[in-house]
Amino acid sequence: MTTERKLSREAPPQKEGHTLTPCLQRSLFEIADDPKAPSPYTQTIDIWDKLPRFNPVSSDCRYHVDLPTEKQIYQSEFKEKELHLKIEVVAANIPTPKRLIKKIREQLAKERKCSPENIPDKDVPVRVHVFPGVREDKVEGALLYELTRGSGTYETNKTHVEFSLYRIQKVLKEAGVNFNLTDIKEALDVLRGSQLSITNCSESKDQRNIVDNVESNFLADKETTNRKEYLEKVKNGENAYCSATFHKFVNRALSSGAFRLVNHNRRMQLNNFLARSLNKILEQNFRNAGKGQTHKISMISFISNAGIPLKEVISDMTKMMVAALKELKSKDAISDYEKETITDLNDRRKTVDVIFTIYPSQQFIEDMIKSHIRKISDNELIAIEHTNNSAANDYISA
Repeated sequence: MTTERKLSREAPPQKEGHTLTPCLQRSLFEIADDPKAPSPYTQTIDIWDKLPRFNPVSSDCRYHVDLPTEKQIYQSEFKEKELHLKIEVVAANIPTPKRLIKKIREQLAKERKCSPENIPDKDVPVRVHVFPGVREDKVEGALLYELTRGSGTYETNKTHVEFSLYRIQKVLKEAGVNFNLTDIKEALDVLRGSQLSITNCSESKDQRNIVDNVESNFLADKETTNRKEYLEKVKNGENAYCSATFHKFVNRALSSGAFRLVNHNRRMQLNNFLARSLNKILEQNFRNAGKGQTHKISMISFISNAGIPLKEVISDMTKMMVAALKELKSKDAISDYEKETITDLNDRRKTVDVIFTIYPSQQFIEDMIKSHIRKISDNELIAIEHTNNSAANDYISA
């Protein structure tokens, strides 16, 4: 990966409440590889990627018919040291997929003991509710990957990406994920229709200053172009790409330089929900990974932060953790792990938690080294930007 990047000397002075200029955001976030060639790296956004934004059970029950209003909201919490955030996700309301309509007709026909063709259209729901899950997580990751490849527009109040459905499908396929265009379009509809609210409940003033209360859709201003529209726009010489604006939290993170280089392919290839969550935690919290270094994780704290309800039987959660760690090991994120049972001080027969000690793989260590090198380069560019802005402000004052 080449580290040679240029900073425009014509970047406008810093604006109030906006740490980095759009020009510098682009320079820092984009990865300086050949945009036409696949890259094994992308960027992780601080805090954002650790939040329980995706529903852990959506793959088991993705589509919800006649979902009561009070159940259209998925709530969870994220606690790390003194930081305490409350997360609220409102399910997207999308048109009922054709393949689901067929299943609903068959189910109704079975219940009524008749042919599916005899089920009236009025009995088949026109729309269903869907919470963002692993599919949406991967498609969002592909969009952010495109942002690192030069397909973005950076503004003071929003971060925008242009793409095509075929391009997103190619990005996913290059990373080992096979989604058809229908799956991708549906995931985009869910991201566009789902609202995410983040509320900072931290007692510490310093922690409250780190994350502002923010609310917006996962993706805003999404415009999808079908094949017919695409050909018509090409014929007329118009922009034929799809477009979307990221959540406000993403824009704020990019404006403050709160992101780091991580392994894109590994992120995409992980399917286990807990494994995906744990991988993101390690990417941000295990930055000192090296030979002989380990990272300890409390099972109870981790599962709670992942948005998964705690089970009464500790052994059930332990099995979930072991399954996630095995997948991480199979994808060369970790080399090994150990577990230590923590018992109740008053009743040694009762297990209250399990502490997992994680050993990084050589590939993970190399990824962290690349990330550190990239961050040093980023900080140099930020220093130049601040120097230029100070000089510009002094000139204006004079």
